[in-house]
Amino acid sequence: MWGIGDKGYGRPSVGLAVERRRALRLTAVLFSFWGSEPTRIVARPRDQQVVLGSAARFTCRAECDRSLAHSFTVGWVKDGWLEIHPEDPRYQVDDGGGVLLIPSVNASDQGQYTCTARTHMDRVAASALLTVLDVPDAPWDVELSEQKERSVRLSWTAGSDHNSSITEFVVEFEESQWEPGRWRELQRVPGNQATADLALQGNIDYRFRVSAANAVGRGPPGRHSGRYATPAAAPDRNPEDIRIHGHVPQQMEISWEPLLPVEHNGPGLEYQVGYRRLGAGPWTEQLVKRHLLVVQDTPTFVPYEIRVRTLNAVGWGPEARVVTGYSGEDVPTAAPRGVGVEVLNASLLRVSWTPVPEETVRGHLGGYAVGPLGARCVLLHGGPVRGERYSLLFGGNRSHGALPGLAPYSEYSLTVNVFNSRGNGPLSDAVSFLTPEGVPAQVPVLTASNAQSDALSLVWGPPLEANGVLSGYLLRYQLG
Repeated sequence: MWGIGDKGYGRPSVGLAVERRRALRLTAVLFSFWGSEPTRIVARPRDQQVVLGSAARFTCRAECDRSLAHSFTVGWVKDGWLEIHPEDPRYQVDDGGGVLLIPSVNASDQGQYTCTARTHMDRVAASALLTVLDVPDAPWDVELSEQKERSVRLSWTAGSDHNSSITEFVVEFEESQWEPGRWRELQRVPGNQATADLALQGNIDYRFRVSAANAVGRGPPGRHSGRYATPAAAPDRNPEDIRIHGHVPQQMEISWEPLLPVEHNGPGLEYQVGYRRLGAGPWTEQLVKRHLLVVQDTPTFVPYEIRVRTLNAVGWGPEARVVTGYSGEDVPTAAPRGVGVEVLNASLLRVSWTPVPEETVRGHLGGYAVGPLGARCVLLHGGPVRGERYSLLFGGNRSHGALPGLAPYSEYSLTVNVFNSRGNGPLSDAVSFLTPEGVPAQVPVLTASNAQSDALSLVWGPPLEANGVLSGYLLRYQLG
């Protein structure tokens, strides 16, 4: 500006000189800024989806000109206005502000997080979204409609899915007679469906509730419906997993998986058990309340046809399917014949036999036992030495087997018998055999003494297992 007394024509006043100096300083600063690199974000924070209670971590890497490093800072703002302070215990800010950690995310943490890098000359920002995921809220407004004797329609309104689509709804029921207060799953429906047509048992006082599930997990159930009682009806099904046991001779035990109490459909549930010899004669039938029947005085191990049907005070269940089982087993009565042996080498034997007739097994064939391989006689020292006794089992309907691990140069005897779950049958006639000589065991000890320039005394002990008649020792040596 010009001085007032100069009226625009005189020399510049003192005020003009001051303005010129300010302008020169501003020009110098602007020149310095325009000649530097701008601040920039080289690694932007990324959007995240985090399950409630888990940790969220945002990373922001920024760079500035070296000449502006003294004023360079990195900070974070939530939703465009809430500044995050490193002292806030809910957050952790590390690496000069470039890392923001939320150790345990809650619903209020959802939003936009902005990383701002600034110097005293410029600033730059980048943002990312945090989405908090959780299990769905409980469904509400549960209603019953289309109520029939054995079915009802259940409808509801879904709660919030908390940013993860609902994949399915789980319908549960509770009844007041058998296990009041216990909720059990009844049906599952897709997540895009808000109704379920429920098939119901008879003679049950129901109430229902619904829960929703998404990729995070299953949410809490909503409020239950009112009570809905169905009338009594005949049983809908018969028992499954019918088992016939014959562990005791002249006896047959029939058992099955009983119906659940809620499957009775009415009072007075009983089971009608029918049995007869396979393909022969009329059915014998008995009514029982338990899920077990023991039939006495049956012939030994013969096939029976069995059926189990349900009955209650209203009527009969469906026709029962027929299963086959056997009466009680007893020990076998016959011994194998034609037992023969073939010595393959000093420690391996092949034994064969003729299987016993099927009717003499008197039970489910377990297999054949070979042995005991007892009274082993080592053919040394002028007399027999009793050896280890053991047997080998061969499962199924076999007629031969291999016996490994025999001792060389020894005498054995063996027998063969058949067995079932009740026990062993009689032994066959014993068969004796000899094993040939084998390689001796290693010399257990070797010592040297009286060493001279051209002589040496050696002493050793005999092998623990000669496996035959020793004919001599072979000495080997090498020069060091």
